[in-house]
Amino acid sequence: MSQQPVFQALHQDHAQILSQMKALEEAIRALLPATPPQQSHHLDECRERLRGLRQTFLVHRCREEVGLFPDVERMVAHGLPKVDRVAGFFAGEAEDDIRAHLTVENSLRKMADLLDALKPEEVSGEGARAELLDTAERTHRLLRRHAGKEEDLVFPLIGRLLSEDQIAAVAARMRELCRGLDDQAGTA
Repeated sequence: MSQQPVFQALHQDHAQILSQMKALEEAIRALLPATPPQQSHHLDECRERLRGLRQTFLVHRCREEVGLFPDVERMVAHGLPKVDRVAGFFAGEAEDDIRAHLTVENSLRKMADLLDALKPEEVSGEGARAELLDTAERTHRLLRRHAGKEEDLVFPLIGRLLSEDQIAAVAARMRELCRGLDDQAGTA
């Protein structure tokens, strides 16, 4: 993994998102067998963990979809060396990553809806429990695959395509475009 700032920030996003998703999944697992006096507390914990994850994921989406991908596509469109060999590949990967982001966002929204619909006395309901846990597990798997693909394939490709100065410009623009979200999430 490159030590360039743009990739460091995205790598940190991935690590934080995966950590938060794991903690949410664990909180959901703790919620499901909770006794009635504990259920309200566990529901609140799940909702809070999900809120934090959604905010972190929003920052990540901004960094990639508003900062990284459009800037790299503009640079590719202006004729980077060897661009003829990778332009189509990169465009397809960017589209695939954006679709994955949308799928994750929809899953997080679904979990929020499921949690909001639950009342402490309903936590033990088999249907709600199974759907919530299944959604969390599928989302976690998707996030691991998505992060792995970006780290192993997409980011190294961008690192080979762009010069150090271009990467620094992308990093600065990414910070500028997503500054408000970074501030809300408490990230750098």
